[in-house]
Amino acid sequence: MTTFQSKNDKCILLLFLFLALCNASLSATPESSVTLNNNNNENDNNNDNNEPKKLDNFPECTKWAAEGDCRTDPVFMNEECALSCDLQPDYTKIDVVHVKDDDESFFGLKEKNYDGRIFDLDQLEGYITLVVYLPKLCGHAKEFYSVIEHLRSVWPWTLELLIFPYHIMSSSLKSSESNNQEDCTSEYNQVAQTMNKKIHIMQDVILPSSNDQSSQKQQHYIYDYMANLFPKLKEDMTKMMTNKYSFAFLIAPDGDIIEYHHRVYLPGLKEYIVGHLQADL
Repeated sequence: MTTFQSKNDKCILLLFLFLALCNASLSATPESSVTLNNNNNENDNNNDNNEPKKLDNFPECTKWAAEGDCRTDPVFMNEECALSCDLQPDYTKIDVVHVKDDDESFFGLKEKNYDGRIFDLDQLEGYITLVVYLPKLCGHAKEFYSVIEHLRSVWPWTLELLIFPYHIMSSSLKSSESNNQEDCTSEYNQVAQTMNKKIHIMQDVILPSSNDQSSQKQQHYIYDYMANLFPKLKEDMTKMMTNKYSFAFLIAPDGDIIEYHHRVYLPGLKEYIVGHLQADL
């Protein structure tokens, strides 16, 4: 009897040990799982942190950015003072819209050339199209248009340009700047006659502004089309006109992608044109 009890005791003891081990194993499994998940989350966070941060490499970056160097020297400033440029309210910003197949196409619009002739935009379909609005400042037509001609010379077979000189609000002009818009129009039209035919100089436009009390109204189809795609455009107009900024729209060959470049520095558009060229290869 004693032997039997001792065997039972051993069996019971072994059973308890087995159950204890099972419970320990089961309770450990969730902890292991949680630890693994936490490690995965830490790896994900580390991957996010691996993205390059915008930094300033010179102590003068803040000063240079405030003086407008992000617009006048974008290559250097983007590389060496990226953080300060990104914080500048007047730095070029970009909005992008994807146009659906059943939406109105940019290439279905019409506008007037500087000499009053109707220009059908369907002629531009299949090309990268750059629409630029230039502040119409007397004495600066050649300067502005020379930059445009340079862009055209880089991509003579793939890039089409539409240029709209726009009226400047009288209140934003300095005392030394001419306020005679008719004189400016004559100057810009004379320069337009010497331009490459692939650069389409359009009729100068009066754009709406909340600060402009003028009763003059003008139908401008491209502006209306873009304002419908980019509601922010109307909000930006007063500031752009007051500060005499250029702004631009870059349209993909199929018209399905349109970029709105706020307060643009024209030579800085090259990298975006290259991006569209690479996307179409």
